[in-house]
Amino acid sequence: HFYRLCTLPMGMRQSVQIAQRAMQKVTFVPGNRTERAVCIDNGLIVGDRDAVRADLIQIRERAKRCGLTLNEAHDMATDIDACIFTQGEWGGIALDFTNKTVKLTQKVLAKIDASFANRGRWSVRGFVAHMGLLYRSVGILAVPLADYFALLRFTSRVNQAMAEEGEAADWDRPITVWPSAMTHLAEWTALCLRNEPRQHRPHPPQATWTMATDACRYGWGYVAVNNETGEVRTHGEPWKYPFRRANYDLLGRSTSTQPHGVYTAAGHLLSNTRRRQHFA
Repeated sequence: HFYRLCTLPMGMRQSVQIAQRAMQKVTFVPGNRTERAVCIDNGLIVGDRDAVRADLIQIRERAKRCGLTLNEAHDMATDIDACIFTQGEWGGIALDFTNKTVKLTQKVLAKIDASFANRGRWSVRGFVAHMGLLYRSVGILAVPLADYFALLRFTSRVNQAMAEEGEAADWDRPITVWPSAMTHLAEWTALCLRNEPRQHRPHPPQATWTMATDACRYGWGYVAVNNETGEVRTHGEPWKYPFRRANYDLLGRSTSTQPHGVYTAAGHLLSNTRRRQHFA
């Protein structure tokens, strides 16, 4: 006897890739009238209402032809305007296209609140799970990561210890969080629960240079590629003495040296140019 699957089982290793590619194909409508985003089997079309409506009609017909069932299939068949919104949730983000803002969804906030309320009984697994929820806010809310250095350092130590233990690691043993890390953890959690919307900033102009930097206690360096000419520039050097003297206590912190490295590298890269340039 032979059998075949009628639907894609999401437990298969390749299912996520198949779903992502299928949604990309179905939602890509030629004409560049709209912008689109795809996250596995979720699609989002953004643009003027008439353009979004026109693309949705084509997406509806494409889905029908290839046998793809959409959750909004009924609305798209009877009232396609019901699928167009200016506020809503997508991919775990609360979107406001009128005010151009983003924030966390209530579902995510409920998880963060419940997790933090259970902090007195956290195991290693519970702590790591809570950090996963907090990291979710990065790029959505205005999170000052550099201010939470003690927490980031403690998290790194925990990850290192569990990695070294390998398969023998006990994720369910109790965990004691450093007081300094717990202070930062509470501050970050409170920031998430306030959930103040972050204004979306438009994409910057096409970068003239793409630059990779690195910095440490000793010094800084970079590699930069000119996107217009293909020129490659590299440079590195120790910190200047006045900088080392003024920032001696901060040189051991990557959250301090790395931003200074970016700033210093950009100054060095663009110091001999005679026109306005952008770098990424």
